[in-house]
Amino acid sequence: MKKSDGFITIMVLAIMSIIMVSSLYLMHMYTLEFMIVTSTVNSIQSYYFSEGKVYTILNKNEYLNSIMPSIKQFVKDIYIKIIKGINIFLDVEDLFEGDTNNVVSASIYHDYDGRIILEVKIKSTFKNITREVISKITVVNDLFELGNPLVSDELLSDENRNMFNDYMSFLKSNVEIQELDSGIYGTDLKDYEKIRLIKDSNAYSIECYRNEIEHPVRIENFTTDKVFLIIRKNILTPEVLIVDLNPSGNYKLEGIIYIEGDLVICNDFELNGILIVNGSINIIPSANMNVNGVVLYKGEENIENERLHLQYDFSKIRKYGIYLPKFIDLKIRNIKSN
Repeated sequence: MKKSDGFITIMVLAIMSIIMVSSLYLMHMYTLEFMIVTSTVNSIQSYYFSEGKVYTILNKNEYLNSIMPSIKQFVKDIYIKIIKGINIFLDVEDLFEGDTNNVVSASIYHDYDGRIILEVKIKSTFKNITREVISKITVVNDLFELGNPLVSDELLSDENRNMFNDYMSFLKSNVEIQELDSGIYGTDLKDYEKIRLIKDSNAYSIECYRNEIEHPVRIENFTTDKVFLIIRKNILTPEVLIVDLNPSGNYKLEGIIYIEGDLVICNDFELNGILIVNGSINIIPSANMNVNGVVLYKGEENIENERLHLQYDFSKIRKYGIYLPKFIDLKIRNIKSN
């Protein structure tokens, strides 16, 4: 009987030991799993904080203004391959509680497909867990980096067509001549029936006509071939004529010509840069027109013409595009955890 009682005691103790060990193991596993889950949640939260900083930078003028000089320098200068060492300093109010990572490092370069990229590296800390994300942000408005020399309604996908129409409407209200680099002639003309852009030897003039008066009511003269010309429609829809008084036929301009009206090419003409026409383009039979850069065209008529020669040239586009509103249009391409 005593042997039997001893055996039972040993069995009970063994079972209790197994139960205790199992309980301790389960408690350890539960605690470990809880710690892993908590760490994962904190890590994810830290990632989202870093992602939030990307959006903060893109939506706060203070930060955009601090990096815009570097962006414009890179866009304008085709010989710069990369700009490194750009720092963005975040205000304390834009940091989450417990996060002291207020310095964002950035660089600008060409991505694998040639697009200009602003890359930002951002760290955030949440409950002692730090995560870094790297975000690639496209710099130039998508329409200008499509690689097409002619951008118009009929040539675009539905998505790009909507973007194009929105941008053309945006330009009507927002295009203006602000600060131009030295050597660029700019003018903003509105509500004339006819405008003649005239070249005579090495000088240029703009004649503006209204109310069917034979003589121009306004004349502007300039000597540089670098221009930013804005010709707007108000009550009157202007007819813009390109006229070369020099029989050599060497009429070339570079820069931006923006027209809300009808463009008529009367002589051989070449533009290096950006031509934007919200109207029609007509080339008389004895003339040819060359555009090296891009044409944004919104009109009812098809402008395909054997005398119209277009070549996409981003080096010409980027040199002058910075003077257009929303040419620099920062958009997130991707965000990845580092």
